Amino acid sequence: MSRDGVSRLLRGLRRCAERVRCALHKAPRPARCCHCRSADPCECTPPRRCCGDPEPPRRLGAEEPPGWHPGRAPATSPWRPGETDEERGKRFQAVLLEEVRRGSGPGGPRFGPRKDEWLPYLVIRSNPGDRGRRPQTGVAWLSPDVFVTPDLHSDDARPLPTKLGGIAVAGRPNTLWAHVWNLGRAPVANARVEFYWCDPNLGIAGNAANLVGVAHVDVDSRETGRCHVIVKCPTTWYPTMAVGSHQCLVVRYFEPLTDPIRLQDFNPYTSRHVAQRNITVVDAASPAHLILPLRLGCNTPPGRATVSVGRVALRDVPWLAVLEGTTEHDLREASDVQELVGLTPAAPVTETPMALEGLTVEELRALISPRLEVDRGCDELATQLAVHVDGLSERECAAYHVTQRAAGATTGGYTVIARGPRAAR
Repeated sequence: MSRDGVSRLLRGLRRCAERVRCALHKAPRPARCCHCRSADPCECTPPRRCCGDPEPPRRLGAEEPPGWHPGRAPATSPWRPGETDEERGKRFQAVLLEEVRRGSGPGGPRFGPRKDEWLPYLVIRSNPGDRGRRPQTGVAWLSPDVFVTPDLHSDDARPLPTKLGGIAVAGRPNTLWAHVWNLGRAPVANARVEFYWCDPNLGIAGNAANLVGVAHVDVDSRETGRCHVIVKCPTTWYPTMAVGSHQCLVVRYFEPLTDPIRLQDFNPYTSRHVAQRNITVVDAASPAHLILPLRLGCNTPPGRATVSVGRVALRDVPWLAVLEGTTEHDLREASDVQELVGLTPAAPVTETPMALEGLTVEELRALISPRLEVDRGCDELATQLAVHVDGLSERECAAYHVTQRAAGATTGGYTVIARGPRAAR
C-alpha cells in the first residue's frame, strides 16, 4: 500500500473512533473559534478557554456571586400597588435599605453570621484578638489600631506612622493614623474614617467628641491580601493645653450604605466600627505623679454606677507592645514601690474641682478612694484620678485601669502607665 493510502486509512480510523466517543460528530462539526482551542468544542475533551470567553472571578469557595440568575423567581417589586411618585419618594430610603438587606447573599438574606454575607464587614480593633464580635467584655479602650506621632504636621507625614507607640504633645502639631480592616466577603469602596479627640472620659458619647478630620479609603475583601490598610488623618491635631496629652482618641470606620453606623454610636463595647485609645504614660525617675480630671460621660441613662481604679498585671495590658514598638515588650513589673492610687468623690462637671496639686501624700490619701458608688442623674458627673508611684527602677512599669460600670455593663475606662527611668526609647 502506498504512503497516501496508509494516511487515508489512518484518518478514517481516527474519524470512526471520534464518532464512537462523541455523538456530536454525527452532525456537521462546528468550526474552531480560534487557535487557542486544543480540541473541537464537543464532549470528547473539555475545551480550553478561548480569548473571548468570560473569565470566572478569582475568589475562594464555590458559592455563586450575589444577584439574580436564570431559572430563579424574579424579585417582588418593593413598591405598593397604586402608590404615587410622591409616596414613593417619602419611602425611598427605607425601601433602598431593605433591598440592600434582602440582597446581602447570593439568594437573599440567609440569616446566618453577618460576616459571611456578601457584604463588607468593617472592623477597627479594640484589642489584638478583636474580630468584630459584639458586645464584648474586658478592656475595650486600648485599641492597637490608633496611632499618633507628635511634632509632625499631617501634610509632612508619610502614609504610615513613623512610631507606633507615640504619645501626643499638648500645644504642638500631632498626626493621627488608624489601622482599619474589612473581614467581609465583599470589598468596600470609599469607606469613611473619622478621627476625634475627647477630654478624659469613662463613657464617651457624641456630645464629648471633637472631630479632628475625615479620610476615605477602599479596602478589599478578606479573601485577598489587601483586607486591611493604615489610613492617615488629613488634618493636623493640636491637643489643648488644659488636659494636654491625656486626651482620649476615638476613630469611627464605616460605609453609610453597605455597613453603616448609628450617628450617636461612640461605644466600642457595642460597635465594631468604633475604637478608643484612652491612655496616659507617665515617664518619671521617681516618683511618678499624676492628677487627672475624668468625666463619667453620657453614654448610659441615669442610674446607679460604680467607678473603680486598681493595678493590673503587665501581661493584661497588651497595648504595652504598641508603646514599645515591638511584638513583645521588655518592661518589668514594678515590685518594690510605694503607690497611692484613688479617686475623689464625684461631682457635677459644672463645679470647680478640689485642688489636689501641692498636697502631701498623706493629705492626698485622706481625700481619695479606690472605689466610688455614684447616682448618675441628668447632669454629667466628674471625678479626679490621683496616681503617685515612688521607687520605680529602670525599665520597671506599673499599670492602672479606671473602669466605670452601669446597668450591669462596662461603659468605658482609662489606663495610666507609670514607666521607670530611661524606659522611653
